[in-house]
Amino acid sequence: MKRPLVIAVVLLVVVGAGFGAYWLAQQGQLPDFLTRPTAPVGEIEPSSARPVVAPSVIVAEGMLLPARFAALSMDATGKVVDMPVAEGQQVASGEVIARLESDAQVIYVAQAQAAVDQARAMLERLVNGASAEELAAAQAGVDAAAANLAILTQGAHPDDVAAAQAAVAAAQGAYALVAAGPDDQELIAAQAEMANAQAALTQAQRAYDKVSSRNDVGALPQAALLEQASNNFAAAEARYNDLLAGAEPGALAQSSAEVLQASAALARVQSGATEAEIAAAAAEVRRAQAEYDLIAAGSRPEDIASAQAELNRVETELMQAQLALSKRTLIAPFDGEVASLDLRLGQAITPSAPIAQIADFSSWIVETTDLTEISIVNVRVGDAAMVEIDALPGVSFDGTVTNIKPFGVNVQGDITYKATIRLDTSDPRLRWNMTAAVTITP
Repeated sequence: MKRPLVIAVVLLVVVGAGFGAYWLAQQGQLPDFLTRPTAPVGEIEPSSARPVVAPSVIVAEGMLLPARFAALSMDATGKVVDMPVAEGQQVASGEVIARLESDAQVIYVAQAQAAVDQARAMLERLVNGASAEELAAAQAGVDAAAANLAILTQGAHPDDVAAAQAAVAAAQGAYALVAAGPDDQELIAAQAEMANAQAALTQAQRAYDKVSSRNDVGALPQAALLEQASNNFAAAEARYNDLLAGAEPGALAQSSAEVLQASAALARVQSGATEAEIAAAAAEVRRAQAEYDLIAAGSRPEDIASAQAELNRVETELMQAQLALSKRTLIAPFDGEVASLDLRLGQAITPSAPIAQIADFSSWIVETTDLTEISIVNVRVGDAAMVEIDALPGVSFDGTVTNIKPFGVNVQGDITYKATIRLDTSDPRLRWNMTAAVTITP
């Protein structure tokens, strides 16, 4: 852009200097340093070098950029399910630009959070020790076991023996009733019930016979009454026959078993506890006391350390799950404008591929592209600069050199360095990546 002009000026200076030297030589007026013979190789001539004078201005080409911008990408694969903002829209720092499907990640976070809550509760329980209620429950277990042992060692109580004897008597009485079968009164009542049912059946049969020739006899009330009377008679007859047959074998066997069970209970109460039962009861007392002592003593240091390690582990898993979930949301890193947004709803994205550009257009910088090693030595941070935008002829902007990249790159044989110039003012017509000419005053 501006380089041809700079080259032309340099050429004119060189040609002019050469012509002047030629004219001075013809007049015999060349300076001493041009006519003096050079020192032989290996010898050092007394210093007569003059200090290098920096040029009054340095001209370079550059590119207009927002003072703050970023290319955004996501470290996850998935489909876009939400785009709250559009291209060209202003966003605040932390505002969501796009979201990927994340149902599975939400579930993983919830599971990890539950594991953390459980591990934290376990650690707190170990650190705080048993509560008063837990100690009371453990003491109650000890007391109950001791009371049971005392009962077994003291033998049968008179009230327990009397109750067991009453149970045997009741079982024996019930067996006698079952074995004796029905008495005369029950047979008479059953026989009378059967006779009444027979009479009702006979009467219903006579009423039915009077209408039996009709085609609709089945729908008449006489047919229903006859059926009901037949059922009542059959039931009464069955009850009477059961009474005559006496007790059923199954009922008699069950009643006999109840007698034997009550007798065994009585014998057990009268004989007292066995040595094995007493030993078992004593062991239960010791177990309950050991459990109480363990609860009262509190947690061991190694148990607390193990619980702490488990909490650390599940907290790490929670952070990993939260990180995986956060990677599925693209957020604005600072206040600015969404300059480009290469996304569509339902689109599957590739990790690390740039999908959005965000920039703060409130201030601008120009990055030079052709400051050579010869020019850069005369540029310092803080030097004043004038910037001309190619798209805005006749308009210039004051600026200041704010940064010089120390590493040079080879561009077509020239080593060039990048310098950054911040503009003092802005203009609504400025656009990202416009070309500019920079004049730096060293």
